[in-house]
Amino acid sequence: DTRNVKFIVSGSESLEITKAKESLAGRIVAFKLGTMSFREFLEIKGKKLPDKISYDKLLAAKEFFEFEFLDYLYKGAFPEIANEKDEEMIRKYINELVVKKIIYRDIPRIFEIKRKDLLYSLFRYVCNNSATLFEIRNMCDTFKADYETITNYLFYLQESYLIRISEVFSKSMAKRVRRNKKIYVIHPSLAFAALDIKRDMLLDKILGQYVESLFGKEFFWRDKHKNEVDVVIQGRPVEVKYKNNISKQDLKGVLKFMEVFKANSGIVITKDIFKEEKIGDKNIEFVPAWYFSLMSLE
Repeated sequence: DTRNVKFIVSGSESLEITKAKESLAGRIVAFKLGTMSFREFLEIKGKKLPDKISYDKLLAAKEFFEFEFLDYLYKGAFPEIANEKDEEMIRKYINELVVKKIIYRDIPRIFEIKRKDLLYSLFRYVCNNSATLFEIRNMCDTFKADYETITNYLFYLQESYLIRISEVFSKSMAKRVRRNKKIYVIHPSLAFAALDIKRDMLLDKILGQYVESLFGKEFFWRDKHKNEVDVVIQGRPVEVKYKNNISKQDLKGVLKFMEVFKANSGIVITKDIFKEEKIGDKNIEFVPAWYFSLMSLE
C-alpha cells in the first residue's frame, strides 16, 4: 500500500478468483478472458490472419478453414491440445482434467455440494440439450431434485464457466425474468468430451445445436407465436441454420424480428452459403459459420 507495486494474479480457477475479490473488495480488478476464439485457435496452429479480412480473399482456402473449424469445435477451447491428434486423449483431457476437476474438486471447495454426481449429471444434461429452452421445474422432475438445488447447481456451473444461460431479448426486465431461457454448454468441445462423441459422429444434424452454442450470447428472441431468433447482437438478429439449403420458413424469425424492432439487416449463419439477399426493404446476409467465427460484430 505504500509503494507503486502492482500484483497480477492469473489462474483458470474462476471460483477461487471470485472468492478473492470478496475479501479484497476495492483493491482488486478482474479481467475476464473468454473461451479461445477460432482466430486464436488458428494462430496457435500457425495460421495468423490480418485484422481485416474478406470472404473473397479467404475463398481459395475455404476447405482449409472448414476443416479447421470442425477441429476448433472439437477441441478449440484449450490451447494446450490445439495440435493434439489423438481423439481419445483429447476427450479424456477435457472431461477428466477440466470438467470433472471443476465439478468434483473446485466447486465443492467453494460451495456446499451434497451431490457431486447430480452436478455432473446436470452438466451432461446441458451438454445433450445445449441451445434449447429449459424449465427448471422440468429439470427437477428429471433429476428428482428440489427447485433450490437445481437452481443453485446451475448457478455453480455458470460461475465456473461451464455453461451459459441466455435471456429473451426485451426492453422489459420483467419479461426477461419471466420468460423461459436458453441454456448452452460454454463450448462444443466440452459437450463432445462429456458425452464421448467421436469426431466422425459430427454430422450436420448433430452439429447444428453446437454451432448455435458456439455463437450463443446474452440474448435470443422468441415471441408468443414462437417466432424465434437464435442470437441478438447489438440489436441485430442472427439465426443459425447450419445447412446448405435455406428455405423461406427458415427466415421467418429473422424477418419478424426486423419488423418488430425496426432493424434493417439480419444475419443467417449457414454451412456454406455466402450471399446477400434483399427481401422488401430488409437486407439479410448469409454467412458460413467458419467465416462468421472470424468476423467481429462487437
